[in-house]
Amino acid sequence: LDHQLNQLGYDSKEPKLQFINNTLNSDYTELTELSPNELQTAFSAILLARESNEIAAWPSKLRYTLVQN
Repeated sequence: LDHQLNQLGYDSKEPKLQFINNTLNSDYTELTELSPNELQTAFSAILLARESNEIAAWPSKLRYTLVQN
């Protein structure tokens, strides 16, 4: 979980916990407190966030491709 959150750009503990707590509507102080079901929900949210980031990057990638050709 920590590694996946790092890949999304959450470098330190506080932003990671904020993402998790916002996702789960909770108030955790450590990532290790999550239950297996909460971990599953967190990973699903990470996948959605990753897809959203990739979709948001499409216009700039497309523009770069068009300029290069």
